[in-house]
Amino acid sequence: MIRERDECDQPFGDRPEPLLTVNEVAAMLRLSKMTVYRFIHGGEIRSILVGRSYRIPESALNEFVESGYYRPIDLDPDPGDNAS
Repeated sequence: MIRERDECDQPFGDRPEPLLTVNEVAAMLRLSKMTVYRFIHGGEIRSILVGRSYRIPESALNEFVESGYYRPIDLDPDPGDNAS
């Protein structure tokens, strides 16, 4: 008897999100493993503890990279307000 696939059989839908190792993240970002561990322990990169190893969801790495983009600061908040 073949059982129909239930939605709860696959908690992440059809394709689970890729989980990256600390080594993989360090290589992608060209950082040391220790720096990646610091980001994990500091809460800057979301991670999952699997046994004694950390795994970083691909979406967490994307969020971390997006948050690091340089955004220039507007030094003149009201350009229409001239003091002359």
